[in-house]
Amino acid sequence: FFTDPSTIRLLALLRLLSGEWPIPRAEAMPILEGAIFTNLAHSLWSYNRENWQWDWQVKQAGEFQRQNMAVSRYALFREDVRDLAGLTVNKMDSYLVVNTLKLGFIVSIFLNYDPTDTPVASAHMEEQVVLLFSVCFLSAFFFLLASIWLSMHASIVAQSFMTKMLLQTVRIPFASDDDINAAAPEARDYEHSLGDAFRLPLDKQSDLSTRPAQAPSSA
Repeated sequence: FFTDPSTIRLLALLRLLSGEWPIPRAEAMPILEGAIFTNLAHSLWSYNRENWQWDWQVKQAGEFQRQNMAVSRYALFREDVRDLAGLTVNKMDSYLVVNTLKLGFIVSIFLNYDPTDTPVASAHMEEQVVLLFSVCFLSAFFFLLASIWLSMHASIVAQSFMTKMLLQTVRIPFASDDDINAAAPEARDYEHSLGDAFRLPLDKQSDLSTRPAQAPSSA
C-alpha cells in the first residue's frame, strides 16, 4: 500500500500541511496545488485507460465471436450441401443394386436352357408366345441397363456438383490478417485523444461529442 505513487504523494502533502517540513505556507500552496492537479490527472489517465482497455477487450471478444459464428454458419451450409447430395447418391445406389439384381434375373431366365435338349416342333401359337416373351424380356433388359447407366451418371453428377459447391460457393470464410489486426489494437492508440484520456467519470457530454450524429427517424 505504501509503495503506491498516489499514497506517497498524499503522505508528502500531509507532512507538508502539518508543518513537518520547513517550508512557508505561502510557498507550499503552489506545490500543493500542483501535486493535487498532478494526482488528479494521473487518476483520470489511469481510470480512462482501464476503461479503454476494458472496452477493447469487449470489442475484441465480440469481433472474434462474429468470426467464429461466420465459420460455424458456413460449416452448416457445407453440411447441408453434403446432405442434399447424399440423398441423391444414396437413392441412386439403391436403384443401382435393385436394377442390377433384376438384370441378372432376366439374363438367368432368358438363357436358362439345356443345350442337350432336342428341338421340338411347336405350334404357331407357341411361337407367338415365345416371341412376345422374348420381346418383353429384351425390352426389360435394355430398360434396366439404361437405368443402371443413368443411376451411375446421376451419382457422379451429384458428387461433382457437391464438390463444386463446396469449393466455390460455400468456402469457409477465414479471417484475413487485416481483420485480425483490426481486432488487436496497439496501446498507443489510447494517446490519440486527450479528451477521452482525461474524461471525467459520469461525463456523458464527452461521450456524445465523440459519437457520430444520428439522423432522426422518419417514423
